[in-house]
Amino acid sequence: MTSVMIVRKHSQGSITWAPLVAQDYWRVKLDGLRVGGQGLNSDAATVILDTGTSLLAGPADDINNILQLLNVNAVADQDGDYTVNCRALSTMPSLIFTIGGTDFELTPEDYVMEVVSGRRSMCILGFSAVDIPPPNGPIVSASTRRN
Repeated sequence: MTSVMIVRKHSQGSITWAPLVAQDYWRVKLDGLRVGGQGLNSDAATVILDTGTSLLAGPADDINNILQLLNVNAVADQDGDYTVNCRALSTMPSLIFTIGGTDFELTPEDYVMEVVSGRRSMCILGFSAVDIPPPNGPIVSASTRRN
């Protein structure tokens, strides 16, 4: 059973429907993931769509591959947050998730958080490496919200 209420004044575009592949979360099949046009070979076959998550979480190998394809000097701190030079945003590629045959594009402005403190700013990539073993993993958890 599906129950959906769509408030058109708060949405734009069309809705993409994708069947759930498990009953544990809003887990759907991940058809593909591209970084700046380059396909990412991932062991993650599913993605959890989570409006309460502000980070893109995935297997450590996938996150490391994404970081390499971004072609930025991301530095991990002691908490596992990846920082980048804020001036690099204009050259960073989009991430494109394909779900249900539809491409969903995240621009750098969607996956990089700029934190300003006084006169200093720091840019943090919204990625988190999380290895979940089978049978529940590996998965990619993606926020479905945009600021």
